[in-house]
Amino acid sequence: MEKITGNVEVKFGSGDSERTVTRPVEYDKLTTADDVLALLSDPKTLAELLTDVNYARNLGARSKVRQAILAADAGPEKALAKAIKDFIAYKATMGQTITEEQAKAILG
Repeated sequence: MEKITGNVEVKFGSGDSERTVTRPVEYDKLTTADDVLALLSDPKTLAELLTDVNYARNLGARSKVRQAILAADAGPEKALAKAIKDFIAYKATMGQTITEEQAKAILG
């Protein structure tokens, strides 16, 4: 497992009354099958892992439906621009840099 540390930043308000609150965050990143197997062997961490996996799957399913609704409402150009932006952000979370042109080529 790899220990990941960072910050969570939340912005409140707008204009002159906007403020930002930042707090540290730390979690274990699973990097190998052995990491997953170690969590599966303990009933407590198994339950936590299943909750996390099911939450991620729920978000993924809802995201696809939400994107379809937004695409139908906004038109293809705006939907493609959002998909490109989201794809670039997703790749960044994986530590990969991708340009807008590369994202356009992949997403079509």
